[in-house]
Amino acid sequence: MSNGELIFYGGLLSCSIYLVYIIAMQISKSYSRKNAIKLAQQDYELGKSDQVATKRKLIDSIANIYGQEKAQKVNVGTIWIGMPMSLLMVALGKANDIKESVYKGITTEKWYYGEYQTRLGTYKYKLEITLENDEVVGWKDLV
Repeated sequence: MSNGELIFYGGLLSCSIYLVYIIAMQISKSYSRKNAIKLAQQDYELGKSDQVATKRKLIDSIANIYGQEKAQKVNVGTIWIGMPMSLLMVALGKANDIKESVYKGITTEKWYYGEYQTRLGTYKYKLEITLENDEVVGWKDLV
């Protein structure tokens, strides 16, 4: 074998070894990603079950204070006139936006839910709930 052939086959061998190394690294990264995804899914499921248990305890506490009927309404996300602000937050969560005004000693808040973007790029809401002195006094669908 000549020097040129040795160099050629040596280069070919080193390229082949490099390709095997790259493939092995990609396989290793793929297994690492799969394991990371699996761990994230387990954490998600654990968090989800913790959230369900916490909500159940909260609904039970509401039932003890306000009665089973109101606790059930809160659990399914129903609102009613006279609903306290604290129960509204449990039923529907934090509002996307809140606008507050005070007139003649009465604090009025408008809580907006269901934010969405229009075709023109502006933001609107699907639901407006009006509270006076921390109690629901009305609501309207905005869509």
